[in-house]
Amino acid sequence: MAIAGERKVAAACACVVLAMPAFRVERADAHHAITANFDPTRTTELQGVVVDFRFRSPHSYLVLEGVGVVDGVRQSEAPVRWQVESHSVPGMRNLGIDQSTFSPGDTISISGFPSRRNAASLMLGTAFVGADGSRYAESPPTQGTVAVAAEGIQSLTGRWRSPGYINGPDTPLPLNAAGRTAWENYDPIESPAAKCETQSIPGVFSAPYLSELRISADSVFIRNEAYDVRRTIALSDSYVPANSNGSFGEARARIDGDTLIIESRGYPPSGWGLGIATHVNGGGADIPSSDRKTLIERYSVSEDGQTLTLAYTLSDPAYMTAPYNGQFDLNRVAPDTPIYDYVCDLQSAAEFARDP
Repeated sequence: MAIAGERKVAAACACVVLAMPAFRVERADAHHAITANFDPTRTTELQGVVVDFRFRSPHSYLVLEGVGVVDGVRQSEAPVRWQVESHSVPGMRNLGIDQSTFSPGDTISISGFPSRRNAASLMLGTAFVGADGSRYAESPPTQGTVAVAAEGIQSLTGRWRSPGYINGPDTPLPLNAAGRTAWENYDPIESPAAKCETQSIPGVFSAPYLSELRISADSVFIRNEAYDVRRTIALSDSYVPANSNGSFGEARARIDGDTLIIESRGYPPSGWGLGIATHVNGGGADIPSSDRKTLIERYSVSEDGQTLTLAYTLSDPAYMTAPYNGQFDLNRVAPDTPIYDYVCDLQSAAEFARDP
């Protein structure tokens, strides 16, 4: 029943980095929501009958009555109830799955990784075979060079995909004592991820989702598919709110040659304003920010027009000893590549903080 050749572990991990909950685990295990809770070096194959399908963000769920096979070992003789965690709504749609793909009573097959804590009834689903035999799985990108119609600063406009910047064993941010204490005492139960708080800038660019950038005569519009982050920044010397509720502070933008520069300040304090547990700056833990957080974003495009580079300088004296310079590289996609709705569901988000 294995779905051979249809997925790569690295691709699967990258695409579900936002989708998977980080259970409350010991600090040594809390470095990555995927590897802390699911073992990508092992395999689970599950065939069964759909009991429930929750098509939601930040992670979808399937409940199946079936028999699972972990590393070739059958886990039960009779069907038992399994819970399968998987992608957010945009991630599912990228696989070709929507809310009507799986229905109660369907017999389907799922491949993925077993839980480290309760392998007999919980798994991460990365590839699926529907009741009609349709296969839904990760596949390497096949898109070639995307035509770039504009020149100069307008060559930055378009839609871009982040490859996903997952965390390592520690944060690269130069934390002071308060920041290090917050990192060391990270508690998933208190994470904004469990409460549907929108991710902040620049962390949202770590996620393997689409971004859109448009430049007009007097403003810049940037949208991130993850959490449906939308900012409109005036091309002006004056700071103005970047969005209607002020969650992204106040910002101003200017153009320097072929580089777009955005400066922002006045962010409200956030439990993950500097780093997100599953992203590169978090290093396995959320890192808070204060109202002293500032950010400089510098956007430029490669000579062939296929890579958008976001070089940024992040600062917050309340938690950092010095400013931090980082960079994300995003890949151009066709301008008609769909950006899917991302509506954070509180019930789904609360799974982030549950105990195993």
